Amino acid sequence: MLSGLLFCGCCQEGYTLVAAGRYGCAGRRSKGICTNDRTIGRAELEERILGALKQRLLTPELMAELSRAYHEEGNRTAADAGGLRSTASTAMAAVQRRSMGSWSRLRTACAGRQ
Repeated sequence: MLSGLLFCGCCQEGYTLVAAGRYGCAGRRSKGICTNDRTIGRAELEERILGALKQRLLTPELMAELSRAYHEEGNRTAADAGGLRSTASTAMAAVQRRSMGSWSRLRTACAGRQ
């Protein structure tokens, strides 16, 4: 999930999985250029990152903006649907008028044969 997104604070090399479920400095492990020997468990790291994202993204201001955009889109979609219903109703009425005219002509033609 985090590959390519983590970097060492000492040497700026990437943080990669250096042991089972633990992230550490690739500059230290692969290149030997860093003194940072600290590692962090994958689960703990993901928990910290997701917690920070929730704290920063789920602010009242952002939630209000999300709600506003959601309702705006819902209203736009409803208006589009209303326009489509109106167009469909007009088309249906035209089909019904033509159909009634056809039935009327058919009845007249049949009545003339009797």
